[in-house]
Amino acid sequence: MFVGWLFARSMKTIWRQQKTWGIFARKHNLDVAKGKWYQAPRVEGEINGRRINIYVEEVVDPVLRVREFRTTLEIYLKTGLPTGIAIGSRAYTSVLSEIENVEKMTLPEEKEFTGLRCVARDVHLFDTWKNAHLDDLKTFFSIKRAERLLMGHEVDGFLILQTADNLDDIKTLNTQVKQLFALAKNIEVSDAPEDLIEDQGEEVAEITPETILDDDNSDIVDTKEISEEPIEQATDEDKKVEDNIK
Repeated sequence: MFVGWLFARSMKTIWRQQKTWGIFARKHNLDVAKGKWYQAPRVEGEINGRRINIYVEEVVDPVLRVREFRTTLEIYLKTGLPTGIAIGSRAYTSVLSEIENVEKMTLPEEKEFTGLRCVARDVHLFDTWKNAHLDDLKTFFSIKRAERLLMGHEVDGFLILQTADNLDDIKTLNTQVKQLFALAKNIEVSDAPEDLIEDQGEEVAEITPETILDDDNSDIVDTKEISEEPIEQATDEDKKVEDNIK
């Protein structure tokens, strides 16, 4: 009885992910690999020139040694970092310990950085970058119920978030992606000199959950344009599928 209920619940989650991620992908012209009927889709492509991947991955907790499925977001930097840098939470500590030609770095003694492993190639460049982006690092590593990884070098880099949240709601997905895009933009090395950026004097649009992601902060579209209608007013065929997995 319990096994049947668990299976039905899992299938309903996958069905919602297929619907919600499909809406998000269509809005941003992303590719969707649907996979088998009992699998969550994989979404990948670029939004305003920034690469993004969304998928579900089976992970093993290194401490509890239990397997679970995590929704994974990969957001790539457009440029890179000032030197080789890798900062990861518990699930990534063993991987980071195997990186060669780096030194272990010390992060401030704050709760957001508890249990993290941090390595970098150049101590001076890392400290300068860290001090300039401490608030961004706090924001990223304070995300709850998730494993987090920041890694990159002078050419490119990425943020990975493995969350226990299914992200099967369009507003939740949109908000999480927007947050990671803003962080990626903040921490990467800018192509332009700082004085040129400051002289532009452009007003930066506020990033809020009510607006759809726009990495360049221009032509921001209200989430009302991404109606949840396809989920709430599903076709008769969709309703039959949902009824079968309740």
